[in-house]
Amino acid sequence: MNPRHIHWKIVFLAALLLSSFPDWQQGVAQKSGSGRPIDLMIVLDNSCSMFPREMLIRGCSVFGSDPEFLRIKGANLFLARLGFGDENEVEYQVGVVSLGDEPELISPLKPLKDNRDRLAQQIANPAPQIATRIVPALQMAYAELQNPDTRKPGNLPAIVLITDGVPYPPEGQSETDIQNLVQGYPDIPIFFMLLRGAGSNLEEFDRYLKFWQKLQQLTEHVYVYVIENPAQIEETYNKIVALLQETIPSQANQVTPDKELLFYVSKYTSRVILTITYPSGVPGGKVQVIDPRGQVVQDYEPGVAHFLGDKNPVEVISISAPRLADEYKEQNWKIKSSWVATVFVDRVGAYTFEFLAPDAEPTDVRNVYRALSSKSPRQKLAVRFRLVSENGETVKEAQPIRLEVRLPDGTQARVPVSADLKPDAQGVYEVSFDLPTLYPYVGSEFGRFVFVFYAGAGAEAAGEQLPVTSAQLLVDVGPMPFVQLLNPARVECTPNSAAKVSVTIGDYQAIVPDTLAAVITSSVGEVRLDGDDGELRGDLTGLCQSLLSGMQCGEARQDEFVLKIEAELEAGYTFEPIQRTLPVEVRAAACAPEVTPTEATFVLPTAIPTSIPDSDGDGFIDTLDACPDLIGGRMFTGCPTPRWAWMAGGSGLLGFLLLWAAFIWPWIKVRTVAKPPDVYLLICQRNSPEAQVVSVRAAGMRRRHNRVTIGGDRRKADIFIPGLKPVEFVVVEKDEKILLTEPVRGEARAVFRQLAPEMTRTSNPEVKLWLAVKRSTLEKVQCT
Repeated sequence: MNPRHIHWKIVFLAALLLSSFPDWQQGVAQKSGSGRPIDLMIVLDNSCSMFPREMLIRGCSVFGSDPEFLRIKGANLFLARLGFGDENEVEYQVGVVSLGDEPELISPLKPLKDNRDRLAQQIANPAPQIATRIVPALQMAYAELQNPDTRKPGNLPAIVLITDGVPYPPEGQSETDIQNLVQGYPDIPIFFMLLRGAGSNLEEFDRYLKFWQKLQQLTEHVYVYVIENPAQIEETYNKIVALLQETIPSQANQVTPDKELLFYVSKYTSRVILTITYPSGVPGGKVQVIDPRGQVVQDYEPGVAHFLGDKNPVEVISISAPRLADEYKEQNWKIKSSWVATVFVDRVGAYTFEFLAPDAEPTDVRNVYRALSSKSPRQKLAVRFRLVSENGETVKEAQPIRLEVRLPDGTQARVPVSADLKPDAQGVYEVSFDLPTLYPYVGSEFGRFVFVFYAGAGAEAAGEQLPVTSAQLLVDVGPMPFVQLLNPARVECTPNSAAKVSVTIGDYQAIVPDTLAAVITSSVGEVRLDGDDGELRGDLTGLCQSLLSGMQCGEARQDEFVLKIEAELEAGYTFEPIQRTLPVEVRAAACAPEVTPTEATFVLPTAIPTSIPDSDGDGFIDTLDACPDLIGGRMFTGCPTPRWAWMAGGSGLLGFLLLWAAFIWPWIKVRTVAKPPDVYLLICQRNSPEAQVVSVRAAGMRRRHNRVTIGGDRRKADIFIPGLKPVEFVVVEKDEKILLTEPVRGEARAVFRQLAPEMTRTSNPEVKLWLAVKRSTLEKVQCT
């Protein structure tokens, strides 16, 4: 029966009764699917650099990284959101550690369901501390997650940590110390948020960030998030909780009393989770969620759960079936608020990814998979997958597929996927990648590619489609042994002849010494190959003789041998054994022919021709020699090489050397030994309607220069910008830095940075240049 039709008196009495129970605020339990529950330790940086100036204590010299305590607000979001509405919500646990001079266990691991308010109250008023001792704080968090008295064995242990810079003091907290500590707990995922603080030393910050990003590439359990400003803290916390809870996160949206928020629910959405926060110091407002028929979602309706605490200012509303019925999907819903509020609209998809190739296994974090074997950059990587619904059925209706990749150097890139990509009759999709095209530097050493797959169109936000589901596939790529040469490619087994085989293994240096094993097998036995330095040999004669035994003369047949190669790789990377089939042709001896008598035949003797003289001895007989008295060559029919031929040859050689010096060698040089810097410029001109992003490397390769010039003369400048001096800047690489320098004195004007763009002025006040290592960084810059 629809609750709206119940008599108002009954509604009043029911509401009065239910309000007397403290758990009513958390609503009706969800019946949606739930994953592995989590034991989570939240580590909060309370060093003085995170506090506003008015809270400084003696000894603090840096302040202001998080003056509005958004890290506390983000932690409250975690406390309110984690596990909320899941069937196994009671299994979730959270503890909190304060990072500072000495770590403080603010709260040990305890059940989260009835402590979302109490934990928020415990972290609400942090006090500043001078040091940033990250190692002791992590050690305390790990110890709590190993404590058998509090840890639940079936839960996934995890750590979330936010900090704004390098550890201080450095003693006992070196990068090696941190790496050894983190790698010592491979079964505990750590989500590391690094906030670019107000007083951060940029070079020191970038070095520390690269350390964590490298650690992320080396492991499966480290997740790194860079926060450029405090406003991104809340959104980053939401991204992490979405990854742990298998939801698709959205960007923050603002709702005001005068501005309602519309959000779309597709037919492939099984659950919607709204996370609502308010500005600091605001007690909160009243939020209403309205379905497409204009009905307000009520807490007492089945499929609805609502957290609204007294101490935790974050509000969470979860809506699933039966309230999220099919008749309300493929339409817009609406959110209204009596006060200014920030809303995250996260969705749980009705299907998930299942990877079929390469062979992969799930990691501890949901929807993150790892390829079981490493891959070679010499071969295309083919990924086959399907989308599986909650009831285990394959979704055969074509879904839009998007793909991103995090490259081994930590940069993100979009991977083009055909808009016409469709599944086959069994619902299986296939995409393939040429890895060197994605990352030209792959092959010399191992690196990890993190492919992020998105499927479906669940909604649209900021002009971009939000997917229904996503998954990550971790693939290690590097130098892999391969069969460079197999001789012969086809084995012939015949009587009274030896059958030898040789195999040359490419990229042999990637193999751990003495672990290479190669064997050729057949239906009659096997032969192991021996050799050194990747050159293997074997004698297959015995196998051939076994195949020939019992065959009749003149008989022939086809067979096959199988070559299998196994090895161990350096640094513990996995190697998928190589298996090749060798076709074999088996031919028995020919049958002896019948002997028949023959008649003798008389053959006349061959006449001996008369010899013709070669007077000059140059190999041309006199009748064919154009110069019978002069020694000459074949090109000029026995005559000496004429002077004009020597002059023509010298001119041709000189022309080639000039062409080599002016064009060929510079072209080769900028593509091999002296590549132009791989950085980008954003050119902002006052009278130009659009900003222009220019690749410095592309400009240098086009002009065959590795020192790329910028200026207003088309002939002198590799990058032409009207209104500048003929040559105003030169881009050079020096001491592992890429600099923008003056052309004459060579003084550095600016540095190309990895994360943040840098602006430099020119001799023309109407032209400004922005510099960055990544193109994506410049795309966010607005020319004003």
